[in-house]
Amino acid sequence: ERDFWIQLLKSSAAQLEQSWRINLAAMDKTSWDWVNNLRDRQMAENFSWLARRAFPTRKIIVWAATSHIIRHPQLLADREAGWTPMGDWLHKTMEADVYVLGFTAHHGRWGTTVRSATTEVAPADPKSLEGLLSSAGFSYAFLHFLNPPAAGAWLREPLSCRPLGYKP
Repeated sequence: ERDFWIQLLKSSAAQLEQSWRINLAAMDKTSWDWVNNLRDRQMAENFSWLARRAFPTRKIIVWAATSHIIRHPQLLADREAGWTPMGDWLHKTMEADVYVLGFTAHHGRWGTTVRSATTEVAPADPKSLEGLLSSAGFSYAFLHFLNPPAAGAWLREPLSCRPLGYKP
């Protein structure tokens, strides 16, 4: 129980530091990177603590935004270095003990628990990953990108997709 409270205090300290030092309305990229790095590193430390200390023999499922669980966001066409997401931190500390599922959508609506309104997701470009899966008749699909079979060679080619905020 003592270890739990220590971890909670570390997490609360990171949240307070973020809250005290930022003005969300007036932030530039450097400030956003600082906020995201602080938050994502703490999320990774919390996850590692749960996996190694609180539940070392259990499987843990965490639902997080794809933008937080990805690795190497700078490899995406429109991303710059500066922010290290939770996925990169977890890979450094837990490597193969973590399996990540990212999410995207062809169309629909999205919302959050802090907003009552939802936002429309416009249909994806027909040539995008989401468009190709939709035109193939999939309502839901699972793609394993690490080692696709020969028939999945097209997954190794550059392909537009929109797992981060439904933007290509």
